[in-house]
Amino acid sequence: MALAAEWRSVPDAAARGIHPSSGISTRVSTSGWGDAGGGAPRLSSMDLETFIDIVLGIAIICWIGYRQTTWRPVSTGSMYRMSLILAVVGVVLGASSLAAMNGLDLAVLVAELVISLAIGAWIGALARFRRLDPPVSVGRRGTVADHESRTGWWGLLLWLSLIAVRVGMDVAATAIGARVATTAGVILLLLAANRAARTAMIAHRVERLRLVAA
Repeated sequence: MALAAEWRSVPDAAARGIHPSSGISTRVSTSGWGDAGGGAPRLSSMDLETFIDIVLGIAIICWIGYRQTTWRPVSTGSMYRMSLILAVVGVVLGASSLAAMNGLDLAVLVAELVISLAIGAWIGALARFRRLDPPVSVGRRGTVADHESRTGWWGLLLWLSLIAVRVGMDVAATAIGARVATTAGVILLLLAANRAARTAMIAHRVERLRLVAA
């Protein structure tokens, strides 16, 4: 009788995913993966957002790094327009996050904004200029540029310093619970502020050069 009872318990144990002789579960969890029949793991929304942030960050670093070290005609209208585009995209991407900001998030955002503006103005102050003779037409609107500029390696170093400060503040903000300040939308807003401050400084210096030349 005891033997018969033991054999009847085997199918029941197998149905529950337990090895009849060891009592160890033989089932494999499939949470976070595809269908129960197998398949590739699914990316969560957080993983996808992190991936997009990384790709976006690398693209922006490479793009601005290249522009820092090459001579480019000074067209303040185009430069301000790029800052505006970055700001609009940042607001669109971070609309939901910005609406959920608390006092701590706002404090971190203001601190990062001040740093971005200061470094942008500093980069603009380091820019070097040379006169274009003859002047060149820039953009589809045919804006005429009579100077070109570049910020060179020092400007690039300042830009990389801004990134380092930004990463450090992100780590600190996450540690104290200010998560909104680390989103992609906020990053673009800070970048827009940095570019706008740089453009304002360059525009001021170019205007002074024109007055001296006149």
